[in-house]
Amino acid sequence: MIRLEDATVELGATAFFHGLSLPFAAGKLTGVLGPNGSGKTTLLRLASAELAPTRGRVTFDGRDASSLSALEKAQQRGLMMQASELAFEFTVFELCAMGLAPFARKRPEQVRAAVHAVAEQVGLVSLLERSVRSLSGGERQRAHLARVLLQVEASSAAHPALLLDEPASHQDPAWQLALFDLLRERAAKGVTVIAVIHDLALAARSCDQLVLLERGTLVRAGSVDEVFGSGDVAKVFAVELEYEPRASERPPRLSLSGRKA
Repeated sequence: MIRLEDATVELGATAFFHGLSLPFAAGKLTGVLGPNGSGKTTLLRLASAELAPTRGRVTFDGRDASSLSALEKAQQRGLMMQASELAFEFTVFELCAMGLAPFARKRPEQVRAAVHAVAEQVGLVSLLERSVRSLSGGERQRAHLARVLLQVEASSAAHPALLLDEPASHQDPAWQLALFDLLRERAAKGVTVIAVIHDLALAARSCDQLVLLERGTLVRAGSVDEVFGSGDVAKVFAVELEYEPRASERPPRLSLSGRKA
């Protein structure tokens, strides 16, 4: 579990969250929603302990993240940001294998087996020897996803965490659904999964919990039904929105019918 405790972040003259206390539960997929500039990426950086709060603290399974070394953090959570440029020329195989870097050295055959297994899950087996720079935006995004998936799988933490900034932004619809199914599978194994999501329908279908932000403040946090059923999502995004909760085996239904006047 990741927990924010009375956390405030100040970036220049802008303050975010103002004493936010918020748990991200292990075994759950939490989606972070909000318009552009609402603080979604800042919240992800804060929850991953890449960004230290100005006040308050962040804990990983009860341990204050400020007491952890960079290596200990890397062994606890995998972080995939939206802009992940590489300074050097790496193959897809080499990028995926970087997920194992925070852990004890493995034999080459173990690395190959681990990389091939995760590459198969994200549809990259045929591209493992390609340069990452030669890939399309969606393929490159999946290569970084494979890296953090491998990092979390190698973790010995009680509840490792997976944090992703818009992981579906460059994917076609079929891969968006497949990707979030992968994330749900990881959550079912006890991983704390947090994802920034722009697609409201995808968030309704895939997430267990939602966090809704606006202008650096928390508007609402709770289950998918609680957040979408509150009317706050429609207000924050200034749209007409219709939401039907999950029923039996049918996923929730969400439709947008235009901007609010």
